[in-house]
Amino acid sequence: MGTTAYDRLQDKIRETKNLWNNRASYPLSSSYERARDTYLTTLKEQKELDRLNAEKKAQLVMLALSLAGGSVLATFFGKAAAKTVAAEIVSNSALNIVVNKGWERAFSALAWTDKSAGMKFVLGSLWDEVGNRITKEVSDKIKEVPKNITPAKLKGKATIKGPVEYLGELLSLVNRWENAVMATGRWLYDSPGGEAAIKTFQKSSPFFKLPKRKLDVGITANKMELSFWMKYLLDSDFLETGYWKETGRGISMRRVSTGRKPINVNPSNPKYPKAYKQTGSFGGVDYSRVGYDNAGEVIRKRINLLHKKAKGQNFFTEKRVSKQTLQKAQQTLQNLASQNANIVKAQLGKT
Repeated sequence: MGTTAYDRLQDKIRETKNLWNNRASYPLSSSYERARDTYLTTLKEQKELDRLNAEKKAQLVMLALSLAGGSVLATFFGKAAAKTVAAEIVSNSALNIVVNKGWERAFSALAWTDKSAGMKFVLGSLWDEVGNRITKEVSDKIKEVPKNITPAKLKGKATIKGPVEYLGELLSLVNRWENAVMATGRWLYDSPGGEAAIKTFQKSSPFFKLPKRKLDVGITANKMELSFWMKYLLDSDFLETGYWKETGRGISMRRVSTGRKPINVNPSNPKYPKAYKQTGSFGGVDYSRVGYDNAGEVIRKRINLLHKKAKGQNFFTEKRVSKQTLQKAQQTLQNLASQNANIVKAQLGKT
């Protein structure tokens, strides 16, 4: 007895699943591990590891996936995972803008929306034709694809993903993708169009549009780590408040700091605080000023090396971190997001 079109589809799906893991899941996990470990080691060498609290650690994978994942798989995984750490992302408005702009670019390049991503991840352009006719069984399988992407928790907060955990979730996503594609293929074969529908499905679904080659771990890791460092710089500004106090017999005044807090607004935002602001007349008056934690030599060298690999030139041209440094970091993140969106777009053969 000969094989049917659906039999051949099942074989193709299994083969494609293995290729997705070999070309994307495993190298993505390795890239993230390399980027994360080098980043944390550099911070430790600079004796600044304590500055990276649990919340900021949880943000690393979001940056990596939204700006440097380099595949449809990473884009979809990251968008789904972002919902589980929404509080951490939203609480930092600068990060919120960076991450969501990354998804926005990638999803726009794919002609997807957040609402339609699950269906288009499985059906591709075929969603426009059959999306409102699929059965509940198929729909339920597709809805399962983005679920169960849940970062580990530490005292109620999302914390940094280890590479093994990250890989496990990527493999699990590909498994659910496989199940959804299998159910969709069976429905298409049995109901709307037989063998012709199967052929159309294979041309349409992103599942069958594999990366042409295995993800380059070195290049991807460098881009991921560069995104970490650019966000590190965006976290270096602060708003200091205080007052002026007389010294001696009123001969001079000195500034007395009463506190500082992080600035969660991108430097290009019109709402970014003024460099210096004074209230009232001179003498016992309040002030606020924008300050910047300077990057140490070990960190500066690492950033320059990564930036030179990506852009062909050093990142730092000044000795101290300033508003201009942060603006340059923000632009670098935007460039990474655009590059990533173009890679994802090209993978699906979109022009």
